[in-house]
Amino acid sequence: MSDSDSVSTRAPVLFLVPFYGDQERSREYLEETIAGFFRQTDPNWHALIVDDATPDATVSAHVRRLADSHPNHLSVLRLASTQGIGGARNAGYEWAAEHGYELILLNDADDVSHERRVEVSREIFCRDEAVGMVYTRFITIDEHGDEVKSGLIATNKDSLAMFESNPVRGFGAWIRIATDAGSVGLPSATAVRTAAAIRCPSPVGTPSEAAAQWMHISAAGYKIEYTPDIPTFYRVTSSVHGSTHHRRRLGERTFYENFIRVRTEGFQTAVDTAIERGDIREECLDSLWLKYRLRLADNLYKVGQAQLADGVLAVATRDAFPALWQRVVDSAEEGVAI
Repeated sequence: MSDSDSVSTRAPVLFLVPFYGDQERSREYLEETIAGFFRQTDPNWHALIVDDATPDATVSAHVRRLADSHPNHLSVLRLASTQGIGGARNAGYEWAAEHGYELILLNDADDVSHERRVEVSREIFCRDEAVGMVYTRFITIDEHGDEVKSGLIATNKDSLAMFESNPVRGFGAWIRIATDAGSVGLPSATAVRTAAAIRCPSPVGTPSEAAAQWMHISAAGYKIEYTPDIPTFYRVTSSVHGSTHHRRRLGERTFYENFIRVRTEGFQTAVDTAIERGDIREECLDSLWLKYRLRLADNLYKVGQAQLADGVLAVATRDAFPALWQRVVDSAEEGVAI
C-alpha cells in the first residue's frame, strides 16, 4: 500500500452511520447506536450520521439536535435526495477523506458496537499497513436488545459457522468470498481504511452491496483481517430499514433477483481489478466463474429460492460445459429425456 494508507496510532477514527428514519423506532435505535459509541474504551473517535433524505422533517430535526448536543463527537450530513445505503456510505467515505479521517468503522443505525471496537480496530490497522479491512463476528439481538439464538436465515448461520472454524483473511480473500464463504463481515462489524473505501466504493444497488465492496477492496490488493474479540450486536427485526424490511417491500423474488445482480456485478468488478493488477490469468476465469455460480446457487437454495438457483446453475452449465449444454438444448427440442 502507499504512504497515504499508513495510520497514526492516535489518529481519530470515524463511525459512519447511514440513517433513513422512516420507521416507528428509528430514532430510538439510533440513540442506542450512539450510546454504544460513547461507551468506547478509546475515546478518540467521531461519528458521522448520513441522513439519507429522511422524509419526516421532525425525525431529521431530532437527528440534528443529537449532533448539536455533542459537537465534538457527532456530525450530520443530510443528502439532498435518497441515495440508498450504498450511496449514503459513499457520501460518508468522501466526507471522511475531506476531514482527514484515516479509518472508518461502519455502523448501521440500529446496530450496537462493542465497547472496544475503536481500540482493537485501530491496533490491527496500525500493526499492519497492508490491511485494508477488518471485520468481526456478530451477536444477533431483537428489538429489545435481547440475544436471538434461533430463526436466523441460512446465510447468517453459515457466517457464524465460518467465524468459528475458518474465517476469511489475508491477501486475495475475494476469491474465497466469492466461491466459498459467500460473504464475510456484516457492514456494522466491518472497518475499512478510508483510502481503500475511496478507491473501491460501495455499489449503489442493494442487497449484497457490502459483499461486493469487500471483494473489490480485496482484489485491489488490500489484506483482510479478522478478529473475534469485538463482536457487533446486530439487530434483526422486521420493523427497521434493513434486509428484512427490503424483502417485504420488494417481495422475495425481486429482492433475490437484485441480490444476484449486485453480487455478480461485484464479482465482475473484482475479477477485472485482479486481471488489471496481474494477480490472475485469463485462463483461470472459467473455473472462477463456475465456482462463483455454484456458491451463489447454493446460497439461493438455502433461502428457498430454488427457481432462481436453477437459473444460476443453468448459466454455469452453459458457460462451463458448452458441448453438454448444447446436447441438453437439442434433446429438449427433440423431446428426448436425458
